[in-house]
Amino acid sequence: MTEAVTASTETEPFLSAESVLVETLRATVHSSVVPSVTEGVHSSDYSDYSTLSHDSVIIPTSQPTVGSAGRATLSGNNDEIDMGAFYAELGLDEDLGALNDYEEPSVVPPQPAETEEERAERQRLKAEETARKRADIEARHSKWEQELQAQMERSTTELQTRLQTLRKAAAAELSSSAEIRDAIEHLASEAEKYIKGAEIYLKNLKGENRKREEKLALWDRVVQKVSNKFTERLHVAKATVNSQYKGILELESREVATAIAKVQDVAEKGQVDLGLDYAWLDDVTYHDWQRYHELMEVSNKYADQAVSVQNGTHSAVVAANPLVPIIQDVESELGDIIIGFETRLRRIKRDGERAFNSNG
Repeated sequence: MTEAVTASTETEPFLSAESVLVETLRATVHSSVVPSVTEGVHSSDYSDYSTLSHDSVIIPTSQPTVGSAGRATLSGNNDEIDMGAFYAELGLDEDLGALNDYEEPSVVPPQPAETEEERAERQRLKAEETARKRADIEARHSKWEQELQAQMERSTTELQTRLQTLRKAAAAELSSSAEIRDAIEHLASEAEKYIKGAEIYLKNLKGENRKREEKLALWDRVVQKVSNKFTERLHVAKATVNSQYKGILELESREVATAIAKVQDVAEKGQVDLGLDYAWLDDVTYHDWQRYHELMEVSNKYADQAVSVQNGTHSAVVAANPLVPIIQDVESELGDIIIGFETRLRRIKRDGERAFNSNG
């Protein structure tokens, strides 16, 4: 009985050794494997354990082997574990393969120092390359400057032609405009009505039984109201004329904007073509950038030239604006009506003031 207990207690260290083995394989084996391991150890693998003392160590005669090439198994109770599959499932094969495939980084040998001759040759080649690039950029820059100048001349000629065509059609329409004619005639009719009304009111006021100061005050107020009413009608007539002329000016402004846009397009394309090349040019100078920005500056200045073509102050303008005499005629008619009304109203006003200042 004592020997059996001794054998039982001596078996426990053996199981602990098996647990250490499993941990070495970097996996935890299910608890069901432990009985199969202990049962797989046969009595023939040991000495007669009945003769062993408590201090004896039991060592099995055979153990499972570990290796990636072979197929290691733990068997017992007809159960079997494929350790190769076990390693693969845990990714141990990949780790081992990565360790085996590791290679030392290659060492690049230092480059030999550049000699004075080599440095001079490299600098010479670089200077030749920079000179070649500069010549190419400057040639293209000159081409863009010429193209910009040519486009400005084309835009000026095209703008004059477009304005003349537009103005001829507008002049014919404006001169025969029924709306403008009605506005002028209506203003003249209203002016005559106000003058006659003021004359009749003055005649009636003279016959009324009122004090002189009261009559004079009433007369001044009536004259002022007549003047204000005429001014309102005058604004309406001018608005009618201006609305049609404003429509013509808007069409002209569109033509001016089109001419300017064509010039700006050439300047912008030139800057796009040259900008990056100047930026990467080794010997680029302040003067180079001034010349680069001058493309857009010339384009912006052309806007003033285009406006001068429209208003007739440009030196290249030779044809007269056909709208000018028509507008002058309309303004002259309006001016005649204004002068006639103001002259007659002043005369009537003085007549009333003399009448009411001489008697009560």
